[in-house]
Amino acid sequence: MLATRWSGGVDRVYYGTDTRAAELLIGAMLAVLLAHDPARRAIVRRFNVRLSVLLGGVAATVFTLLAWNRVEVDGGFVAEGGLWLVGLGSAALIANGALGIGGIARTLSRHPLRRLGEISYAVYLFHWPILTLMTPARTGLSNLPRFVIAVAVTMVLALLSERLLERPFRRGLPTVRFRPVAVAVPAALALVALSVVVRPDRTRPRFDPSDQAELARRAEEQAAAARRGRAGAPKEQPAEESRPGATATTSPPPPPTVQIYGDSVAMTLAYPFSDWTKASGEAVFGGGVSELGCGIGRGGYQLVKTAEPRARKCDAWPVTWSAQVNRYHPNVTLVVNGQWDIVDRRLAGERRWRHVGDPVYDRYLTDELLTANDLLASDGAMVVWATLPYYGTNGNGEVDDGLAASRTRERVDRYNQLLRDVVAQRPNARLLDLADFIDPQVDDHTIREDGAHYQGPAINRVGSWVGTRIVDLWRRR
Repeated sequence: MLATRWSGGVDRVYYGTDTRAAELLIGAMLAVLLAHDPARRAIVRRFNVRLSVLLGGVAATVFTLLAWNRVEVDGGFVAEGGLWLVGLGSAALIANGALGIGGIARTLSRHPLRRLGEISYAVYLFHWPILTLMTPARTGLSNLPRFVIAVAVTMVLALLSERLLERPFRRGLPTVRFRPVAVAVPAALALVALSVVVRPDRTRPRFDPSDQAELARRAEEQAAAARRGRAGAPKEQPAEESRPGATATTSPPPPPTVQIYGDSVAMTLAYPFSDWTKASGEAVFGGGVSELGCGIGRGGYQLVKTAEPRARKCDAWPVTWSAQVNRYHPNVTLVVNGQWDIVDRRLAGERRWRHVGDPVYDRYLTDELLTANDLLASDGAMVVWATLPYYGTNGNGEVDDGLAASRTRERVDRYNQLLRDVVAQRPNARLLDLADFIDPQVDDHTIREDGAHYQGPAINRVGSWVGTRIVDLWRRR
């Protein structure tokens, strides 16, 4: 159980065999106890022991119902011993039912619940992949009808599994007669049922975190080429200002090294921008950091599919961004961000949900944006903040409920206003009004086929527009 202290996150605690071993061992110990006839008789015949089992079952019922309603899978309670208590509570309920003590046993002995118990392992096996497949984006359904259909499909598959697989194995392998039609027909029906409600999942863009390595390779290539160019260039002569009548000569500044920071949208923009720098020679692409599913506001919880804590990788941007700035010493850092800072948030230490437009949340997010600005400018870089465009209607039906609810024009406008406030407070900050450029083509599938990410046959015109504006800002500075 020490793994719960040193784990890498919720998945490690929740899915690790070692971190869940206590619950399995509690169940195994209970099974050994109840299978021992003298122990069973001693429990049933002694009033004090029977009363303890009964009261334990009542307490376990109350605890279980509270846990189902109040405990979040990513809460500290789960990782700090809560799973042990859940295991003990489950054991108390099972002991009540198996020993036939009290009203809990009478309730659990009803036929529908007994039948559910007989197929419970198959239900456990099937329910998770089905719920994972049947996302809101794939099904186009809200939570309640999606849940009802998922339960129905799970029950059908569990019943088929129990009848066609588990019963024959329990009776002994030599007596099993495998009939392909008996298995194939129900399996085909189940697949057809899933295909009716499941559509291709287009919530994820057509890239993954490994693309970060490709962008880093491009950045290294362009940085090396820029170094070679500077090494072979003739030295500039000083302006002849001392001679009477002479006019000072000024040359344009060298191409700036530009880094891009932000979320997955920043990653998709980095590709056409990198292509533009290579073709034009007016800037050098210096990489940057783009964390999928991450905003700048740290800590607390966010509401996307469910309430989930801000991931550790998202809160680590001060470390990862500093490393990139110190490595490449950019002249310009472009920040392309927004989605994950306009979703509903529950700030650290609070129970209330807030979003942009709430004065408390606005102050919190402004402080975070200012901190990011100061970090990116720590080596003398000009920080360019790209405004957040409105989301295209072609993508709103393909995302989780929390994201779709956050994509209102009011929230986008308020976020962009916070960016303007940040730029007004920092002399090294500039605004790139990407929203104004995208607005006339907000539903253009050729540049944002999912309404958010820069994907499609015409994204190079976005990269060109961004590149020329950044270079112009750099030269003006």
